[in-house]
Amino acid sequence: MTLNIKKSISLTGSSSIGDTQVAYLNATLDQEGNGANTVSQAIQNQSLYDANKKEVRADIAEFQQLIYDTEDELTTEKNRSDASTSTTPQK
Repeated sequence: MTLNIKKSISLTGSSSIGDTQVAYLNATLDQEGNGANTVSQAIQNQSLYDANKKEVRADIAEFQQLIYDTEDELTTEKNRSDASTSTTPQK
């Protein structure tokens, strides 16, 4: 038997108008850098979404930017880790 463990980062968000949640946002990012990322969104109140598309879409765009920033941070960390574990022959 083999135990395989994968690390991931989970991001969740919501866009609300007043006290009512309009959209739910979720992303799971693979920390191993294998590209196994999933992103989803669900509109939970269609009438409020239709009436406030500009605001809700701005929240969705902000959430997407957070995903991009987190992916970039993970790539930078992975590259640093790869560089520190690789050895270069000395002359």
